[in-house]
Amino acid sequence: MNHTEAQNFEFTSEQKDIIKELTEKLRVSHKALLDAPTNWGKTLVYCDVARKFNLPITILVNTYEGVKPVIDALSKLNVLKNLAVFIPMGKDNIRKRFCGGLKCKECTKKRRGRFPSLRKKAFIGKIVNGEFVLKNYPEYCPYSWLKHYVNEGLADVVITHWKLFTDSSIHTEGFLIVDEVDKPLEPHSFPLVKYELGQGGLHLESSRTKSSLAELLRILDKMLENPPYSDRDEKEFFIRRVQTLQKIVRELKDWFPSIPKLEAESIDRSFKLRAPDVEVKPVETYRYGIQITSTLIKDKAEELKPIIRSYEKVDELNEFVNYDFIRLTPQERDAIYTFLHVIKNKPEIFCKQVLASPALDGKGYVEVHAITKSHELDQLIGRYAKVLYVTATPPAYVSPEFEIVKVESDPTGPKKLVLLLRKKERKEAQLEVKTLIAKLLPRFNIIGLASSYRRMKVAVKHFGGLTVGSHYGDETYDDYIGNVCEIVKTSKGHLYWTHYGSLSRATNDLGVFDGCVVHSWMARSPPHEVDKLEYTRKCVNELYQFVSRVFRTIEGQHRSRFCIMWEKKAFEQLKAMRPDWSYRVARSADEAYRIIVQHAEAAPLIRPVEVTVESEVVEKRQGPYRYLVPKVAPNLNLPRNRFKPGDKVRVTVKKLS
Repeated sequence: MNHTEAQNFEFTSEQKDIIKELTEKLRVSHKALLDAPTNWGKTLVYCDVARKFNLPITILVNTYEGVKPVIDALSKLNVLKNLAVFIPMGKDNIRKRFCGGLKCKECTKKRRGRFPSLRKKAFIGKIVNGEFVLKNYPEYCPYSWLKHYVNEGLADVVITHWKLFTDSSIHTEGFLIVDEVDKPLEPHSFPLVKYELGQGGLHLESSRTKSSLAELLRILDKMLENPPYSDRDEKEFFIRRVQTLQKIVRELKDWFPSIPKLEAESIDRSFKLRAPDVEVKPVETYRYGIQITSTLIKDKAEELKPIIRSYEKVDELNEFVNYDFIRLTPQERDAIYTFLHVIKNKPEIFCKQVLASPALDGKGYVEVHAITKSHELDQLIGRYAKVLYVTATPPAYVSPEFEIVKVESDPTGPKKLVLLLRKKERKEAQLEVKTLIAKLLPRFNIIGLASSYRRMKVAVKHFGGLTVGSHYGDETYDDYIGNVCEIVKTSKGHLYWTHYGSLSRATNDLGVFDGCVVHSWMARSPPHEVDKLEYTRKCVNELYQFVSRVFRTIEGQHRSRFCIMWEKKAFEQLKAMRPDWSYRVARSADEAYRIIVQHAEAAPLIRPVEVTVESEVVEKRQGPYRYLVPKVAPNLNLPRNRFKPGDKVRVTVKKLS
């Protein structure tokens, strides 16, 4: 990769100092971590640092929505025209984004065999993604084509999701950059067993729902029914590996016995022995009954630790290859990858105890997890000459081999208002916030955050608005939130809600909103009870990621925006993390309204205009149904008797001017 001086772009003095410091540290230690606030300009900085080393670059992002900022940064630095940039994706993303939702089993494109010999210079100055492959090499599967030529070394820059990097057979070298590294470095956890409150309401018994271990056995049975190998020796070796894993899973599944049923009278007597002067109430009997059975479960779980650790010595567990799982769905592969990684890396056994869960109609449960803090990245970074971790929320533990470069202040902090509407009672505070939102909506667009899907539905019921982050069918989350943001750009008065979860997340698009409101910030209780501080830190990081995305610069404009809270602890935790933001406390909706109106700048509206464009006809799939639609207007159905996939059609669409 040739080093080209940046043109038509000027770094700030602080960014120049960080670039110099990072470059010097990487020349000496080979590994570094950059800790800087969201929207500080980390992407531009790490792209500039990486290009100074004249090495192939691999950039791992947390979502594919993070690819565009990297491309924009390379373009700003005026080096994109000299690079071959490849963007490999997982099968599901390729299928949904570029193949019209067509299932791989129904596709006739070439996925294996001999690929033609190609030269790197043919791709210089190009963005090579699924769309590029379909247009220029239509006979090949985009997923297989991209993976093959990335491994052949045709790319100067590879940008992909960290999960594809750790779970598939993509091999690169040179300079590795991991953006938002706190996500891939989170501990891996696998739930072994769950005990729910029994019918008598006093003791715990094995859950009636299918456990993760039972689901794992189903997946392994599926693998044995249809082995991916035709060669006899390879097939026998595959069957032996799977059967060994089956034996281990069955041993774990059968380890936890049924818990003896406890009668109310015996619990009352036990409780009286501990607190003879306290009147035994039904709720105390219930809680004490759960505590007794929880102790039995925890004691039994501790005995399991040396057994699980003995699995590290089982050779067959280290002999699985990616091709073994080729006939599984991505979700099934993830389950096996997680289980194998956990049991091979010295897991700890933890029990999560919940006295009352809304998901179980207020009943309690205990869940036993195997957890390891070892990460796939630790095993893969050794093949790279330089490694740079980038984050706004540093992980709890980073190897001492990494040199840390930290940006202390947020230059746009004063424009970021966090307001606490303080009341003695939670319900009173929520009523005031509801009044405040109603007053703000005519002037602003607001997005709300809840810590779970259930709490998001509660927030919608109480405050109004629409949800973002449930089920999208074949539409990706990034497309879905992108459509919401297009609506927000053209009119005011919108209130949307999202939540923590695998199907919803904080994206850079949220910067089009004028402000946000935090309904709840503590997510599900942690999978273990011993490290509450670590759990709180993780929830604060999630909260910061969401709020900072709303505060993000859009098209170079640093607008003043706001965040509304009513939980004091969340307010204080965020203030401790980013003290350079602006923090205010209000005692009423009227006071809060005056503070926000004086501070916030509403985004200017963009008027949509109608334009006529030529578009390709593609097949859209939604569940069992198939539709023909223009690629630029996926909601416009076309008659099948007049059109077929690949045809050209002229359509009139609304575009933002």
